[in-house]
Amino acid sequence: IDNLLKDPDRTKKTIEKNESLYQEVLNNAKKAGAKTTQTEYAGKKQEVIADKDKAKDFVSQDVKDALTINNMAAVNALAKKKYDLSEGVEDRQPLDMLQSDLTFELIKFTNTWNPAVNPNFMGYVFPLLAKRYPGILDRFVGKSVKAKSIEGETTAKKVSKIAGGIEVSKEV
Repeated sequence: IDNLLKDPDRTKKTIEKNESLYQEVLNNAKKAGAKTTQTEYAGKKQEVIADKDKAKDFVSQDVKDALTINNMAAVNALAKKKYDLSEGVEDRQPLDMLQSDLTFELIKFTNTWNPAVNPNFMGYVFPLLAKRYPGILDRFVGKSVKAKSIEGETTAKKVSKIAGGIEVSKEV
């Protein structure tokens, strides 16, 4: 993610806002009487909601909306990066369609984020986007991709390159 936004100040602000929103969720839980516990996350002590089954209840719609808005620049940067890698693929869809697909996934992940399991929102979202990216790529470039053969490279290898190193096992 640090390299995704290419602006360390902007990346830092995004991370700080995500952390602030997490603190808001934690405060909502405490106000409601939920217990919290200390756990180690990413090498440091982190306070989390103890009841993993109820933790999502403390993520208000306002927090979900703010997380979506706050992480849009990173999602759009990811879409742009993947779009640029798809240069040369015939019938590729416009960048705004890829951004729309990734934004849709961001919203879905915002709604399923469990702060008791993973207090780091970006740490939750971006690995999941990477796992879902091949499916998004199928929708993005279509089921019958016809990439130009470049110095003997097969279409499947080209699609694999577009997926950013994620193996795509289908021959197209």
